[in-house]
Amino acid sequence: MIDLIAPQALINRANRRAELRARFQIARSVTGAVILVALIIGGYGMLLHVTTALPALMAEAAARSAG
Repeated sequence: MIDLIAPQALINRANRRAELRARFQIARSVTGAVILVALIIGGYGMLLHVTTALPALMAEAAARSAG
């Protein structure tokens, strides 16, 4: 009877560890995807900001140099 209980306990522990490892892998993948999307959105926002602000800065610089 003891011989049958011990292997089942080992199997349960191995299954629990495998399940936790799989959950951690999914969480790590989701976290990586969220960070990647945030970086892409942030980069696009910075590019949009620079391209919209640059003509005004150039006009201001030209006005200063003209007089």
